[in-house]
Amino acid sequence: MPIVGSVSQSVTAWNSTELTELKSGSADILVLERANLPNMVEAVRLAPIAEYRAQVTLRNAATKIELGVSELKLANSGFADDVTSLVRSFVTEFDRSSVSLRIEIVNTQSCPKFHCDNVYIRLVTTYVGPCTEYQYAEESEVRVAGLGSLVFLKGHKHPTHRDSVYHRSPAVPPGTKRLCVVIDF
Repeated sequence: MPIVGSVSQSVTAWNSTELTELKSGSADILVLERANLPNMVEAVRLAPIAEYRAQVTLRNAATKIELGVSELKLANSGFADDVTSLVRSFVTEFDRSSVSLRIEIVNTQSCPKFHCDNVYIRLVTTYVGPCTEYQYAEESEVRVAGLGSLVFLKGHKHPTHRDSVYHRSPAVPPGTKRLCVVIDF
């Protein structure tokens, strides 16, 4: 669905030209490195194991994300702003009226098997803890995205998806937590 209403927003969380090959080409993954937010480890250490899910739009992104951050008891002043920027950029980049958002603090591995999701496209970024692992179909090497990196993954619903890369959530060592944000449609 295209964006509706009069809200105009530009992509700010990444350079849109970096996604050109992913959007229309043969690549099934794009990993964009970026700096991670400071002081996230302490915020996650104090927060409970929990998950927040919401459908978000350009108009309600900030409000819904602030609500989620409050529910998750994440005390970091820049986190909500960063996630809001990611959501707004994602909505704009992919011309959507709304997208699914998941913010999760976990202490276990949620998807241990390499797989491809049944979505059009997914963005995953890890703020604390072990990061998303991925593997190209023709290789045995397991690669790991960097902390804070934006991992864009085509899903089965994408028209140029080639089933060339699979991903999984990482194992979370005992006594630690992982904070991950997932945006998709």
